[in-house]
Amino acid sequence: MSPVAINELLVLHQNKRADGSSNWLSDCPSPDAPGFFLDTCIRQLAVPATTGLQPSIEAYAAGNSLELYSGQNAYRFLLEVACGLHSAVPAETNIIGQIKSAWTGCLATMRREDAARLQPLMHTLLDDTQSIRREHLQGLGGSSYGSLARKLLNVDSRSRVLFVGSGELTQSMLPFFRNVNTGLWNYRLPVDAPEWVEHVFKPDDSEAAADWANVVILTTPPDATNDERWQRLLSEYPMDSVLHLGLRRQQNCRWNRRFDILSLDDVFELRQSQSNIRDIQLEKARQACTTVAAERALHSASAPTLVHG
Repeated sequence: MSPVAINELLVLHQNKRADGSSNWLSDCPSPDAPGFFLDTCIRQLAVPATTGLQPSIEAYAAGNSLELYSGQNAYRFLLEVACGLHSAVPAETNIIGQIKSAWTGCLATMRREDAARLQPLMHTLLDDTQSIRREHLQGLGGSSYGSLARKLLNVDSRSRVLFVGSGELTQSMLPFFRNVNTGLWNYRLPVDAPEWVEHVFKPDDSEAAADWANVVILTTPPDATNDERWQRLLSEYPMDSVLHLGLRRQQNCRWNRRFDILSLDDVFELRQSQSNIRDIQLEKARQACTTVAAERALHSASAPTLVHG
């Protein structure tokens, strides 16, 4: 089977509600169409691996109140999402890591032939995203969460800031905390930490990490075991401030019922209140997404069809 061409591409999408819930019925683009599926704290997005099913996909989208993009518009939308142009913090880079992780997860469960149909598209998407970010978004967004978190938490030289989680979000934020006492704890090894991070706590040393810190930033997604551990630790070791970047304010969960902590919504509100001179660069990036999508669609339409026997 030939790879999915731009003119065959379909993208299903929905923004989640403020409490993090959604009306998506499954983790597939449709009941009969396996493919790529992305689930973040603010959106769900799917790309079917199978072509020729547009009527059934349209019916599925309509029945579940999903947005449906096709062809060139679908690729443009994917580019805009991957560049962070639809993120609550414009141009943030965490979405790239989320897309890569989601794609790796899909590869582990997808049939080989379905993966082969989507792989060229995903590689092209990541390459185009990198080019657009390098040309139009350099210096924007990569550490936006870090700068906003530092302002929100009012961190100073006396703070002892502990990051719970050592993934890409943490890595993008760390440079903004270089001149304060910074520690990292992760539930498993190895922990990727710059050499200037003063404390890297082992998985078994979570109590010592909580005892050391007076500011905690959780960058981990919802996880019952990890959440229970840190809910207990924060009860035993009170902090000056706690920010949970995997939490929305309206979620009905134990975090919001028992702890007075800052969430993603506080970060978003701080960003809204700031006067940001980013609009020109962001608009140029949007125009670049449109241009690249048009070029990819033209190339896809003129390319010979590959037949695998």
